[in-house]
Amino acid sequence: MLDELSNQALTRYDDFSDLIETALNYSIGEMVKAKNIINPAAKNKDQMDEDQLTLTLSSPLKGMGFDISHSKNVGGNCDISVEGDSEMLWLGEAKIYSDYGKLMGGFQQLCDRYAPGMPNQTRGALLIYFFDGQVANVMQNWRKYVDEAREKLAANDVADNPLQFRTSEPHGATELMLNVLHMPVPLMHEPTDVAAPPKRNAA
Repeated sequence: MLDELSNQALTRYDDFSDLIETALNYSIGEMVKAKNIINPAAKNKDQMDEDQLTLTLSSPLKGMGFDISHSKNVGGNCDISVEGDSEMLWLGEAKIYSDYGKLMGGFQQLCDRYAPGMPNQTRGALLIYFFDGQVANVMQNWRKYVDEAREKLAANDVADNPLQFRTSEPHGATELMLNVLHMPVPLMHEPTDVAAPPKRNAA
C-alpha cells in the first residue's frame, strides 16, 4: 500500500513538472518570436540582462496559474521556483551563454546549491539564453562537457526537440535522482535584409 501511494505521489509530481516544462517551451517560443525586440540588431546594445530575460520568460506562467517566483530563497537566490501541492517544487536556473564554464557554474548552482533533493523536489531546468547562433553545436558540446565532468551523471535525448537534452544524477545529500532539462532560448537577431545586397558577379 505504501509503495502504491509513493508511486501515485511520484506520478503527480512528474505531471506537475511536465506541465511546467510544457509551459516554459511555449514561453520560449513566444520569446523567440519577439527576438527583434529582446535582442535588437545593434550588437550588444539594449539587450536584456539575465533577470529581465527570466522575468519575460516566467511571466506567462503566472498568467497560467502557476505559483512561480523569481530569485526566491531556496538554498540561495534561485532564478525560478514553482511550488505546488504536497510540497512539490520545481527549480530553474538561467544563464546567458558566453562559455561552458559559465554554464557549468549555473548547473552546479542548480544541482549542488539550490535543489533540496527531497521527494517531490527533484526536477528543474537549466535555461540558456543565446544572443548568437550555432545553438545546436553549442548544446551538443555542452552535453558532452557536462556528461564527462560529472561522474554519476547520465544525459538523454528529449523526444521531438533535438536542441534540448535531459540529465539525471543522484543528489549529493539525499541520493534521490535529480532530473534537469537543458533548455536553450535562441534569441539571435541579425537580419540580412538591412545590409547592402551582395554584388552580382559579372556574366
